[in-house]
Formats: sequence, structure tokens, C-alpha cells
Amino acid sequence: MMFACPTKESTTGHVDFVKESKKTMKTLIQFLYHGQVAECDASEELLKLAHMMDLTALRDDCDRALAHRLKLNESNVFDIFRLAHTYSAAILKRNTGLFLFMHFGIDGLNDQLEWKSIKEAHPEMVFEFLETTVAFLNKRK
Repeated sequence: MMFACPTKESTTGHVDFVKESKKTMKTLIQFLYHGQVAECDASEELLKLAHMMDLTALRDDCDRALAHRLKLNESNVFDIFRLAHTYSAAILKRNTGLFLFMHFGIDGLNDQLEWKSIKEAHPEMVFEFLETTVAFLNKRK
């Protein structure tokens, strides 16, 4: 829960939404009333907000929509990989992990500067990448 951690919001019971766009806030309110979000309204900003507020269903809707909509390529895959891991977006994690494996392979991935940075700063992301990739490859057998 958002208010279970020792944060300013948990002590005051008040949350300021000053960085979020009007569109994101409107989509959040629609989700809170209706329990769903249109795929076209899902955004990285809404994913972050859903994660912050511990709205699992909204986070999963955003994850699914972004995974369907975002086109992975060599210039954006590392940013999306970080986004997926930071905000617990399971489908994006799987998709970016598979993209990395298929496009770079393990040896080629180790040659990428951004991958080296991730390995040093977030070894848990590398471990999870390996687990996810191995699980996927085992399912293909």
C-alpha cells in the first residue's frame, strides 16, 4: 500500500500530484471510477503513477498496452528495459529481455555500454533478465 511506507504522504495522508499531466490525472480518475483504461490512454507517466499508488490492475493495464504499442529497437530498448524493471511491468520486462537476447545474444550484450552500466548499478535486473530468458527458452523446447 502506498501509505504503509514511512513517507511524507503516509504521515500527512496527503498526496500532491504536481508533476502529472492533466491527461494522466483524468485517465487515473476514469480508472478509479470504471476499473479500466483505454489502451490509447496508457502511458509511461500513468505506469509510474500506478506503481506509486500500488494500483496493480492499472499498472498491469499500462504494462499490457505499452508492450503492445511500443516498438522496440536498439536505441530505445535499454530505456524501456529500465522502465519495466523500475515499475514492475512484467510484459515489458519479458519483451525487452527477449529483444535483448535475440538482437545481441549474451556475448554481444556484454559489449554494450548501457548493459555494462545496468550490470554495475542493478545486478538484480541482470539476474531477472537471465531467469526470464531461460524460462522462455525452456518453454520453447
